[in-house]
Amino acid sequence: MFNKKNMRDIHLGAVVKQKMKERNISINEFAEAIHCDRTNVYNIFKRKSMDVQLIVRISNALNYDFLQYYHQGIKNQNNVNPRLEIIVQKYDDEWVVEKIKEI
Repeated sequence: MFNKKNMRDIHLGAVVKQKMKERNISINEFAEAIHCDRTNVYNIFKRKSMDVQLIVRISNALNYDFLQYYHQGIKNQNNVNPRLEIIVQKYDDEWVVEKIKEI
């Protein structure tokens, strides 16, 4: 999904909503899984971006790595700081999986 797009083109809330529907998870189930109420779930769907802690909780609840969009967005930029590239490489999908397990 993100191969031809950069991070500015990704609406993370819409992706969360799509993944939730694909997994047949109700609003109530999702809200309980991420420890918030239904109103906050609907607000999440409207967000283009989110903080990492929320993304990790959502990733855990839906068993899907939403941080990959940020990693790929950083990797796709032409003028990325080499230090940032090293950080992104270090904290790849394995790091995300470990963080999700910690929750």
